This record gives sequence, C-alpha cells and structure tokens, in this order.
Amino acid sequence: MEPSTFDDDSEQAAENAVRFEFLEAKVEELRAALEETGSDRSREPTERLEKKTEAAARLETVLEEIESGVARVDEIAGQVTALESAISDLAGGGAAPAPDGKVVASERGFDGDGSGGDVGAFVRENLGKEIHLDGDVYRLQSSIDVEPGDADLVITGGGRLRVDHEDVDAAFRLGNWGEGISTCVLEGLEIDLDGYDAGIGRFFVDDYLHNSDLVLRGRRDHYERRGDKYCYLSCITSPTGVGYNERIRIPDGDRWAGDNDNGHAIGIASDPPHVGTQLWIDCFVREIWDNGFYIRNSPDGTNVLVSPRAENCGRANVRLGARDVAIEPTSVWDMDPDSAHFPIADDDGVGGWGTLLASDGDGAMIVGGEAISRTGRNDVVRTWGGSGRFTMIGTEIVNETDQWSIRTGVGSGGDDDRIARFEGVTIREDSSASVRGAAVCSRRSRALFDSLSYVNEGDTQSRAFLEVDDDCSATVRDSHVESASDSVVRLRSSPDEIAFDGCELNGGIDIGEGETIDVLELDQCDMRECGEFWTGDGDASAIEHFPYDSSPEALAE
Repeated sequence: MEPSTFDDDSEQAAENAVRFEFLEAKVEELRAALEETGSDRSREPTERLEKKTEAAARLETVLEEIESGVARVDEIAGQVTALESAISDLAGGGAAPAPDGKVVASERGFDGDGSGGDVGAFVRENLGKEIHLDGDVYRLQSSIDVEPGDADLVITGGGRLRVDHEDVDAAFRLGNWGEGISTCVLEGLEIDLDGYDAGIGRFFVDDYLHNSDLVLRGRRDHYERRGDKYCYLSCITSPTGVGYNERIRIPDGDRWAGDNDNGHAIGIASDPPHVGTQLWIDCFVREIWDNGFYIRNSPDGTNVLVSPRAENCGRANVRLGARDVAIEPTSVWDMDPDSAHFPIADDDGVGGWGTLLASDGDGAMIVGGEAISRTGRNDVVRTWGGSGRFTMIGTEIVNETDQWSIRTGVGSGGDDDRIARFEGVTIREDSSASVRGAAVCSRRSRALFDSLSYVNEGDTQSRAFLEVDDDCSATVRDSHVESASDSVVRLRSSPDEIAFDGCELNGGIDIGEGETIDVLELDQCDMRECGEFWTGDGDASAIEHFPYDSSPEALAE
C-alpha cells in the first residue's frame, strides 16, 4: 500500500483565495445592511444598532483569520461556499416588520407591577402592532400562541413575564412545525419560571426574526413537571428567511433526574423545519442535560454561531450539524463532582457526560475559541454520527481528565471519504491517569492534524499523543508533540496509515503485541528528544511500508 497524501493543489489554492476575497466583501455588505436596517427603524435604540454593527465587525475579523489560516487548504472550499451563502443571506437583512401602530401596556391596564391580568391575552389581542412593555413585571397565565400565517409579533421595552399557571409550558409558541408566522421581534424579556417548568418558546418564522436579550430565569424540572422539551427553539421556515438571535441566555439549568434517556430539557436549538439562515450572537446555556446548543438537527438550513458559551451540559455543550459554523465558542466542563447537580445515574450514565464540542453532518466548521474539561467524563472534542467534512481552526483545548482531547470518527450515516481537518489547534493536558491510551484518537480514514501543538504536563507514563483504530489513518504535519510518556504513538489495533511530516516528536512508537501497520511514515521530523524508538512489543517488522527520513538518521533495530 502506497502512502496517501494531502498535498494542496495550486489551482484550488488560487480558487480559495478568490473565495475569501468574495467572502470579505459579503461581510462588509452584512455590516452595511445591519446598519441600514437599524437606522431605518426609528424605534431601535442606538445601543442595539451598535451591537449589530459590532457583530458584523467581529465576523469580519474572524473571517480574515480564516483566510490567513486556510487559504492553501483544498477540501475546505465547499465549507467556504456555504459560509459565503449564509453571510449573503444575512446581508439581505430580511423583511423587517412594519407595525400597524403602537400599544403601551401601562395605557391598557398593565402597570408593570403584576396587575392587569394575563399579559399573554393582551399580546395576542394586539398582533400586528408594536407592543411596548413599559413596566417591570407581568403575569403570564397563558402561552402566547400564534397560528401560522401572515402575523407579525413585535414586543419592545422589555420586562419580566412571570409564569403564573401550570398550563404554560412555553411562553411563546409561534407557528407550528414547519409552518411559520411572517415576522417576530422580541427584546429585553425575562421569562420567570417562579416554580413552574417552561421554556422561552418555539419560534417558527418565515421571513424575519430578531430576538435579543431573552433570559429564562429559574431552574427547570422538565423530567417531573413536563414543560416544553426546548428552552429555546428557533427555525426559519422559508429558504430566503433570516433570523438574528442575540444574547439568548439559559443560565439556571435543568434539574438532573438520574436517568440518561432523553428525559431532560434541550437548551438552545434549531431543528429540521429550519431551512433558512440564522446568526446567533453571544448566546449562553448552562447545566442542560440533553445538549446545550443542539443545532445539528437542521440539515437544510445554516446556522452561524458567534461567541456561543456553554457550561456543564449533558451529551454535548455545542453540537453542530451540516454546514454550521461556530466562531470563537467557549465550552467548559468544570462542575464539582460533589455538587448536588452533578449528573450521576444508576446505570453509570455519568460516563456519557462531558463532550464539549461535537459535530454531526457534512461541512461543520469551528473557528477559534476554547474547550476546557476539568471534570468531564467524555471526549473534549468529537466528530461522530453522520459527520463528513469537518474543520477546526485555531481552537485551544485544555484537558485535565483521562478522556480523549480529540476523537474523530464517522458513524453509519457519515462520509468517511471526507477529511476531518484540525489546523492550528493547541492541546494542553494535565492528565495523570490513562483511561484513554492517548490524547487524540482517529477512527476515520482521513484525519489531518496540521500545525498542532500538544503538551501533556501530567505525571502519567502511559498516555501517548495519538492512537489510530483498525483500518483508519492519521496524518500529522508541522506539529510539536510533547508527550508525558516515552511514546508519541500507542497502538492496540492495526491501522492503515500513520504519517508524521515535519514534526518535533519527543517519544517513540508503542505497537501492541500482534498489531500491524500498513504504512508508518516519518518525513523530516526532529526526533532528537526521543529516547527509545520502539517502546512496545512491536518494531519495524510489524510495518508493511516504512519510509523514514528523520533525525536521528538511522534506527536501531
């Protein structure tokens, strides 16, 4: 078997350069469109306009970093195309609502002190108008349900909607599965559970959605109380529609009920009815046990997440799908195991918690940000399920557990011919245990680690940098690897190919008894800090094809 290559094609590189120029132009269009949209709506405060312009500027900065990092990459072209399309859609701005008049809550008997009755009924009676809440607290005794059709919902001013009836399982239910209302604009609302269980809402919108500064206050108890499954679900139900979700916050979590069978609430989500384009800015979720950001399940729409933050969520903190992009995410698992809320199940379900960044679907991309695991019980970064192309650029991984820092695999519905690419990623480990034999695990045929930096400062003597499964491969280029053990590679299976090109390596190769490798390639690697090269039971005789051009110049066999 001859070694496979990931060489870049010059024509493709040139094409990518053109794509990035176009992309930068689209970002500038987005900034201009956001500013124009804000200035045309006299009711929009200057602060909101500045936030929109700031969001566009942040996109521009991050995309410039993408250009500098991946202009020479080959298979990323399709992902760039998808991002170009998403930003082009957002630059269009959507059809912002033009309310038919304005109603002020205090002028209709709602003084903002909890008096006046059911604010849900008041809102439903004034659809199509700008509903201005000018007080502090309003009683929500019925959900704000709006049937699909040409309805516009606009609520400004802000205030606290205090749930005041057990039948309210979500504050808002706009449209239904796959059928939306026309437009929705909400700002500055706090949904106060006050002992009940409910979500902020389900939003199915055709043309234009702009929700900002929405907070769900109070810990949920979905398992026992059975409020809505979603804390916040947003789906743009027209391919030409756009949605802006800014500072949606789920800070108080859901009560852990002791099982691992989908009985808990989902945090922030976009599901199959989403076929448009959405921008998510500075959203936050904490201690939600059925995925924090569950974005992966909308394969026909696009989501761009800017600075999402998720802390201590079950299954995954941030879970992306086809063509979705997360820019500067922060994903943390650091809950004290002695905390009353730490998820421990009778079936040892705790073993399934702690995945910080995950990807399903073809073409997901993560740019920058950090993934930190101090007490998590699963992979820090994972590709899985129906994943295909995946790109991570410039992300920092901090892992203080004995779990994998990166596990990249493909399930039965995935495309193993696509590349999973990790470029400019930094892994810092302080692991003194070795439940997993290595920091990085490849379970796919095309995994590429480029310009990666790995340092393990723990005390373990048995945790290597890389392991590769049966019939799988991995290529590591221009990377610095500083393992805490005497091995860089640890194999307890028989992979197809492992290639190191232009790397600094401080350890040898640990091949388990009876295992073989089709191809092991070391090209222009600096191995002066390597002690014994063959650190396990196997040696060069276990390798079918072994091109070697690294220092030291010869191996002792």
